[in-house]
This record gives sequence, C-alpha cells and structure tokens, in this order.
Amino acid sequence: MELNRSDHPYLDQLQVGDRFDSYYVLQSLQLATTRKNKPFLILTFSDRSGTMKGKMWEDAEEAYRILSVGQVVKIRATTEEYQGNEELKVIRIRPIDKKDMDDYSRFLPTSTSDLEQDWQTILDSIAMIENEPLRELMNSIFEDEEIREAFRTAPAGKKWHHGYIGGLLEHTASIVKLASWMCEHYADLKRDILISGALLHD
Repeated sequence: MELNRSDHPYLDQLQVGDRFDSYYVLQSLQLATTRKNKPFLILTFSDRSGTMKGKMWEDAEEAYRILSVGQVVKIRATTEEYQGNEELKVIRIRPIDKKDMDDYSRFLPTSTSDLEQDWQTILDSIAMIENEPLRELMNSIFEDEEIREAFRTAPAGKKWHHGYIGGLLEHTASIVKLASWMCEHYADLKRDILISGALLHD
C-alpha cells in the first residue's frame, strides 16, 4: 500500500485511512504480548498539536531495543479507528538522525504573541535606561547574537508558565511593560534598576 500523504503531518491533521511518514516525540513505550504470546508495542506520540496512541505489531522486540522515551522518532504508519478514537498502526519506526531535521519547533507549542513587537519592547526599554553603564550592560547582553537567538525562542518556564517557544520573550516584555507602568504610577521608584531587573529576572 502506497503512502497517500507526503507532508509529514501533525497529529491533529490525521484522518482515518491516512498512510504517511512523519516525525514525533515518543512519549511512552511498552512491550506487551497478545493472547497468543506474540510481542507488540504500545506507544504514545506527541507533537505541538497534541498526542496520539499507537501500536506496532511487527518487529516489536527489535524496535523496543533501540527506542527510548523522549526521543524524536520517524515513523511510517496508518491512521485507524479503535474504540471510537484515532490510533496509529506503526509499520516502521526509528530514532531520527541529526541530518533528518534541524527545526524542532514542530514538537513544542509556540507563543501566539507578536514576538517582533515583544522584542521591540525590550529594545525600547533598554534605550530609555538613563544610567549609561547599566544601559551598556543591557545592550551587551541583548545584542549578543547567541543570547538574542536563545532568548527569542526559549520558553519562560518548564512547567508553570509560558512553557512554549517564545514564552521567555513574551513574558519578559509583559513584565517590562508592568514595571514601566509602576514607575509612572510611583514616581519615587528607581526606573533604571526596576527595568533592568525586569529584563533579566528570568
């Protein structure tokens, strides 16, 4: 049976009957046996669109030996319906090689904020710092190419808040705006210190 999809679909794009190749994070892995004592795999896959369960009936023990939870894997599978839910029948599976892809954003949720505007908020707030050594320090940090690129894509938190691509930038811009508002409301606050602290607090 030939593939009927070649677009490396996200999980929420799949429909019953689809046969495809794609990349997902392996969230769980269990080796089980049928009533006739034949081994098979029970798996859970995820990408930024959600999660889906799957089973692999052939070469289960061999696949189990080379797979680890948390890996990004490439699979060939068919989407089936099982007890009213979509499920994957996995035909092939392997951990990806570095050459397979260099964009891992498909596996993580992404900020819905305007990240370019958020970045401009950061730059504008630095430009308004009056203390020259402090302003130069902020510029040296945020103009560093490696820091800048990491800052624009990192999540703010692993679990509790803004845990998605761009979350750190979105959250920091929000705190900087809040700090600016507080400085306007409370005139005795030291604005340069407060803004700098907001920029670096995470």
